[in-house]
Amino acid sequence: AKALDEHTDRPTIVMAHHDPSLSPPNRRPKRNTGLKDGDALLDILIGRKHVKAFIHGHRHQWRHRTYQGLHVMGLPPTAYPSQASAWVMARLEHTGITLEIQALDTKNITHGKKIELTWRPA
Repeated sequence: AKALDEHTDRPTIVMAHHDPSLSPPNRRPKRNTGLKDGDALLDILIGRKHVKAFIHGHRHQWRHRTYQGLHVMGLPPTAYPSQASAWVMARLEHTGITLEIQALDTKNITHGKKIELTWRPA
């Protein structure tokens, strides 16, 4: 929170390995693989309007959700048997970001798919 508060003059993206575990506590799986303090982290991020997105790996899913205006993006795996191995190209703009999946197998249906995100108001 302190580091975020020192840089409020530009859009900010926070990245971490683990997902914030957005399921309600009474619906969480027995084995939670997300952050144990994900709710506390999201509270910090949501309250700082210059924070526009939280990007994570670990779940091995190319997935976008919005949580109270904050973009939460799951990155694809680089090597995982049930999903297409891929990386993501990001194009940043002042008003948002475009994320484009680059599958290692360029014939995969996900290859070249784009998600265009607009930043929430400051």
